[in-house]
Amino acid sequence: MSDEKEKTEDSIVAGIHARREAYAKSFNYDLDAIADDILKRQEERKPQGQVFVSQPPKYAPGKRTGTNN
Repeated sequence: MSDEKEKTEDSIVAGIHARREAYAKSFNYDLDAIADDILKRQEERKPQGQVFVSQPPKYAPGKRTGTNN
């Protein structure tokens, strides 16, 4: 990898980390407040009338797949 490309990628990653840090700091690192904000933003961006469907897991939690148990 060239030094120029590496510096560009490093600056992109550094920018992502800086934004993430500023976002968390704006909520005083409170995970509940961050989750509430994310859910609120998701709801605001959902087109009117669109329904999101949650799919159940494809396997029962705690059971192995591909065994004869």
